[in-house]
Amino acid sequence: MTSIRKPMKQQTEALRFIRAHEGQAGLFMACGTGKTLVAITYAKRHLPALILCRRDDFLTWKQELEAERVNPHHIHFIESGQGLFDAQRWTIITYDLAKKFTKQIRHTLFQTVIADESHMIKRWKAQRTKAIIRCTRHIPSRIPMTGTAITNDPGDVFTQCLFADDGRTFGRSYWSFRNHYYIQSGPGWYLKHNAKEKIISKLKGMAYYVHEDDVLKLPPIRRLIKSAPMSGQQKRHYDRVLNEWEIQLAGREVIEIDHVVTQLTKLRQISSGFIYDQNHKATWFKSYKLKLLIDLLKDPDYLADKKKIVIWCAHTAEICMLVAVAATLKMEAVAFTGGSRKRKDEARRRFRDDKTVKLFIGQVDSGVGMNELTIADTAIYYSNSFRVVSRKQSEMRIRRKGSERHRIITYWDLVTENSADEYILKALKGNISVANYILSRIRERQRISQILMQRALHLK
Repeated sequence: MTSIRKPMKQQTEALRFIRAHEGQAGLFMACGTGKTLVAITYAKRHLPALILCRRDDFLTWKQELEAERVNPHHIHFIESGQGLFDAQRWTIITYDLAKKFTKQIRHTLFQTVIADESHMIKRWKAQRTKAIIRCTRHIPSRIPMTGTAITNDPGDVFTQCLFADDGRTFGRSYWSFRNHYYIQSGPGWYLKHNAKEKIISKLKGMAYYVHEDDVLKLPPIRRLIKSAPMSGQQKRHYDRVLNEWEIQLAGREVIEIDHVVTQLTKLRQISSGFIYDQNHKATWFKSYKLKLLIDLLKDPDYLADKKKIVIWCAHTAEICMLVAVAATLKMEAVAFTGGSRKRKDEARRRFRDDKTVKLFIGQVDSGVGMNELTIADTAIYYSNSFRVVSRKQSEMRIRRKGSERHRIITYWDLVTENSADEYILKALKGNISVANYILSRIRERQRISQILMQRALHLK
């Protein structure tokens, strides 16, 4: 393995696997097990290379390439249409921008394309997925890489494999794939008996897989749930939104997933203690969950003596509120939310390097591709994403290579009782797509209040 850094055993094996497949194979290795170095090492001999990733991963790629002594002048980050796809050896672009510039990609003679966090193209119907696959067919080496190839459905791997091998593993038609491994019942499709095992067995022929516990001596996990009741004002807002939702459903013949997400988002916001007004300004009211977090941060028996803590939120309004709360507690905090790449990169560096910074408060859907958070052994979920992959990826920020220094890794979930919080957490634990599950139950004519209560009760 031609790398500046000494490779681990699984990295050497992974590179051998990729080369044996002539660069058309997946690196489905858990976070922290070294897949980025494997991809870079392979691509060094097959340049120029195109890297597709999330915007939040630009710093990680910059650091990884610099660690391999790649000339900075050979690295080109695409953040707009300016200077697109010039003669750089390494071109790094987000998935969404790549979707806009498929013509330029098709006319550039890349030798390698790396799809970082390739679960971003797992949905076969998505325009992003179709565009990315269509514009990369001329590139000889195509490497999808992710630690979460399968989130809540084994079918997630179909388009990731199609990206790499043009259908050699599962064919080129999703309809044929689904008819082979799934059975339809009403509006839903369900896995056939032993279909998951068959999919995984075929997947082993085109992807190198590593679980972090197989190759890293990572600390054990502890999961804690702390709950708080609703305040009176919270309950009134919650019941109002729930009743309005049921009235809307009664008058609709066709229910779309976007409608479910919108309404569930409102319930999640109220569970956290706020609502947005017509100007999209957050209005906060009494929240025992917020008080619970403050008490935990102040209590020496819980979190007061922790040097570094990560707090994940679903909404920007929560991040802003918690940063303000931290200031009243005389705790230094950095916010990881919207804004320039420079500001976000600085937040990551400060949390890692500045001993006075105790809290990293970020949006859970952005919890990917960061290596700086392993300095913390505790993550608090003030609220959760609806996406299973966001939960898994954010958890891996503090439990990956570099976290061996800790005795134990602790995840706290703060939950407002009898609310969407309970439902969402239970769904995530079962690898269930929250919005899709609700949509399927609604189409079976179940009342939304009954659906939420059924899932919440099972959490007890």
